[in-house]
Amino acid sequence: MIRVLFTCGGGAGNEAVFQLWRSKLELHFADASPTSFAPALPSERCHVVPFAYDPSFVSSIAAICIQYAIDVLIPGVDEELPSMPEVAARVPRLNILVPAPNYVTTMADKLKAMAVLRARGVELMLRVRPRWIKLKSSDSRVSPTPGGNALQRLEGRPVQPVFRQV
Repeated sequence: MIRVLFTCGGGAGNEAVFQLWRSKLELHFADASPTSFAPALPSERCHVVPFAYDPSFVSSIAAICIQYAIDVLIPGVDEELPSMPEVAARVPRLNILVPAPNYVTTMADKLKAMAVLRARGVELMLRVRPRWIKLKSSDSRVSPTPGGNALQRLEGRPVQPVFRQV
């Protein structure tokens, strides 16, 4: 039986995945929150791991893949994608379902992603007028302001919204 590990294993839909595929696949789920797993998932198939930004994330995922002889790893969080080449290096026989590394790098940089999409003829929104956003200079937080029509000043300096013109 093929063994599959889903990260973001406490996410919505994983109980449905388990119910639909449990007779055909040995399913495991990993998540940083120990209380997020659906109660219907067998506890022996739920693995608590650090968040993707934690230095021990890669070793933790690799250890689970080795211990349970995982065949396929399916990352469920964008922040995990840059770590997948290192996981692959630690577990060479592992199949990881991810886009190509250059795609991940490009899409993580929103400005670069928009330039690539525009160059390929994808129609993009050129202007956004965030009428409901107001920046408070007192605490630098963003808060909705119904009926507002512009971005306010932040820390005494005019705010130049990047969404106004691309």
